[in-house]
Amino acid sequence: MRRSRLAGAALAGAVMSALPAAAGAWTLPEHGHYHKVSLSAFASDTEFDAEGEPQPFQFDGEYSDETLTYYGEFWLRDDLTLIASVPFKRIRYENFLERGTTQGLFDIELGARWRFVERPVVVSLQCLTKLPGVYDEDDRLPLGNGQADVELRVLLGHAPGRGRVYYGVEAAYRYRAEEPSDEWRWLLEVGGAIARRVYARAKLDGIESANNADDVQDVFGNPVATLSAEVVRLETTLGLRLGPRWSGEATWAPILDGRSTADGTTVFLAGVYVF
Repeated sequence: MRRSRLAGAALAGAVMSALPAAAGAWTLPEHGHYHKVSLSAFASDTEFDAEGEPQPFQFDGEYSDETLTYYGEFWLRDDLTLIASVPFKRIRYENFLERGTTQGLFDIELGARWRFVERPVVVSLQCLTKLPGVYDEDDRLPLGNGQADVELRVLLGHAPGRGRVYYGVEAAYRYRAEEPSDEWRWLLEVGGAIARRVYARAKLDGIESANNADDVQDVFGNPVATLSAEVVRLETTLGLRLGPRWSGEATWAPILDGRSTADGTTVFLAGVYVF
């Protein structure tokens, strides 16, 4: 048992040192913690309709979204990592008839990842709970839907060789309370070190509606927080190790396809600290 725990910690350490943001299926080694503060910006003047066709927003509308997010992971046991995500968001929407701006604490996510297989492939089970932030979902331009979510996710990870490259596959079901449709979610990921201090990763992730929304009609509001949306997004990240524990990252994430949601690209800048 002792040898198994040491091997698991060594593999997790190799992956984390090669790629500081490689959470995936891995849990943190003993007494480890991971902190990431990111600033993202998204802007759009088009949306996907219910059939998935892109079109301009009604009345030449324009939408923008800036989000400051703290994301943390904390060791509880070698096979159990705690997760927390706390975002602060500002959104704007305007057209030639009206305009609105809303900002505040967005939906918080709390959860845990339990690793129950560590070789030859790491397999984990993750549970997240999304709690509505401090905002009014009845605002003319609401930050979100104001309901709670519960997500169950299966994660597989593999880091061949010395752990300088890793691969990940994830699948999840998210229960969304009240009116919105539940969601099926999936993710494919690959990453690794490309130089002594430089690393990169790419993710392809998707959201598929379960088509069980209590209401099918969205009223005017946040074009991203719709009742039944589908989206496929590509996310590419380049990271630079600034020291033994610090890294900086830049991410470009365009939406490739969607339905009943805004179209556009999100840009992220982030600072990462790993212990």
